[in-house]
Amino acid sequence: MVIDKVSHEVKNDPLICEFGDRLLEKHGDDRSKDGHVSQKMRELGRFLVAAKSLDYKVKMLQDVLVPPKFSLAVAAARKASGFTNSKYRYRTPSLALKLGHSLKAVCDILIGHHVKAEDETAAGRVRSFLGLVAAEWDLYVSRRARTNLEEDRWNKKEMIPLTEDVMKLHNVLKSTEEEAAKKILEGPDPTAYRTLKPQRISTPSSQDELQRTEKRGFYSGKMRKRHSPKKRRKMRSESPQDSDEELDVLSPEATAAPRTEKTEFLAQSLRQ
Repeated sequence: MVIDKVSHEVKNDPLICEFGDRLLEKHGDDRSKDGHVSQKMRELGRFLVAAKSLDYKVKMLQDVLVPPKFSLAVAAARKASGFTNSKYRYRTPSLALKLGHSLKAVCDILIGHHVKAEDETAAGRVRSFLGLVAAEWDLYVSRRARTNLEEDRWNKKEMIPLTEDVMKLHNVLKSTEEEAAKKILEGPDPTAYRTLKPQRISTPSSQDELQRTEKRGFYSGKMRKRHSPKKRRKMRSESPQDSDEELDVLSPEATAAPRTEKTEFLAQSLRQ
């Protein structure tokens, strides 16, 4: 965590520290989540710094989590997120959205402390603040933040590559292809083959097409084994259809079809 005013507030506030400990416990030994946990703690630290600047009586985060301080919590969240009344926009609307979830989490932690201490009065005050967050936080904070995020997404400029960059890429790919083709013509070259493989080697476009190709080759081989070349030439000359249709007679779909003169002739030839 960066050493600054925010990190100082985070380290000195027990509620924020316990919030971070619970996040670490949730993620277990996944060290990749340490940055995420640090970021969530700093968000609450920025909120606390803003609250202290607005009310000097606030010393810790739990001082804000009471019903009379709900307006202060709204103002602190807006200030930490860079809200401007004139433009009615947040500088960092994502922070305003995240603070709402984090405040609910720390409220649950604080309620647990008061319940364990059998202080139902203090627990009830925090529950009342939590009810205000659930009922009014969206109206005063979250709704406008979501609107700002949507507007930023709509107005985001899409960067289209320049024509010069596209031409450079095309020239590089073309020269690479020509060099690889020359190497293959000179002799076997695995590197050049791998370079050209995505462009030059064609494969069936789908599994069904591959199965049809294998099936056709199977029946074609079966016909060549059963008949001599002379008989196959005779069958082709007498049939007005191409050889692919003759092969289809042996498929299950063809055997289930009505028998024709051509089918009778082929069946009789196979029996011979």
